[in-house]
Amino acid sequence: MFLAFLVCGPVLVLVELARLVWRHRLRLASPLDGPAHVVLSLAAVALCLFCPSRRPPLVLFTAHSCLLALVLLERLTLRRLRWRSGHSWWCALLIAVEATSLVFENRCFTLLLLLAALRSLQRVAGWENNPPRGLFQGPLWWCTFLVFAEATGICLRELRGPPAGVPRAGLAAGLWFGLLAAAALAANWARCKRHYSVWQRRRATFVLCTDGASADSGGSSRTAVGRGDADDLDDLDNVA
Repeated sequence: MFLAFLVCGPVLVLVELARLVWRHRLRLASPLDGPAHVVLSLAAVALCLFCPSRRPPLVLFTAHSCLLALVLLERLTLRRLRWRSGHSWWCALLIAVEATSLVFENRCFTLLLLLAALRSLQRVAGWENNPPRGLFQGPLWWCTFLVFAEATGICLRELRGPPAGVPRAGLAAGLWFGLLAAAALAANWARCKRHYSVWQRRRATFVLCTDGASADSGGSSRTAVGRGDADDLDDLDNVA
């Protein structure tokens, strides 16, 4: 069943991707929105897989890096254009991780990505009662995409040999990934702060508890607000 899913997964991803492209076709022309960067990241992965040389991906990395640098400069200085946050930015960043891995061809980094994919699949297995509503709304799509891209890269490398290297291709890929990560963070900065505030409130909540022994013996209750307050109450009891 799992192998059948891996075989049919790329087809389902392409169908879902075509549907999303048609639905958000007007957003593809805006560099301040995520779908345009999703398409460019997918194009980078395709060039890294199917081109016998690293020169076409290098050209794409350079052009996209210049575009990202311009939009980040606008974000830091002018702030007149309207950025659009959303989940698509993180999708573009996850796809860019795979493109960077294909350029570096580092086995340790590839193994780390595969371990992360297996961990994500393990988490997906526990979502039987609350599955994601869409294909791109959970980690399952990225795991499938990662396994398919790595398997395709290994097969092509065995058939035609490693691609012809280009100087500074790894540096360009690393700079491109860093600029894309900065753009995704800048576009979703308000959401990140909101999620951090929620996380901080959940872990900064004090629980009020009543001492049951005091309530049973004398009818008076003692409320512990914190460790320091409980120590103060003990000191007062000793003085009395």
